[in-house]
Amino acid sequence: MTPHFDALTWHIMDATADTWESIKQIIPHVEHFLGPQNQDKVRKIILKLFDDGLFELMPLDSVSIETLRTDLERCWFSMNDRGRDLWEQDGIHYRDGEN
Repeated sequence: MTPHFDALTWHIMDATADTWESIKQIIPHVEHFLGPQNQDKVRKIILKLFDDGLFELMPLDSVSIETLRTDLERCWFSMNDRGRDLWEQDGIHYRDGEN
């Protein structure tokens, strides 16, 4: 079976597997498994995951959809049920050797 996501996207999602995470927490998680990453690319993938309906934005009074576009560092993310289902399906391709 072909994975839904590339390794970078999957590990970005993996960072949010157990709790809400900010980009400041996502990047070190990803780099632990994949080595140094282009932070702009990580940002674009996070936005795409949100736009594709796979990530949720933590509801905070001071954060809106506009904040997501203008000040990503203030946002916290989690996979929604749809994102989690696809992430779990792809785990067979990326989990090997993580533990």
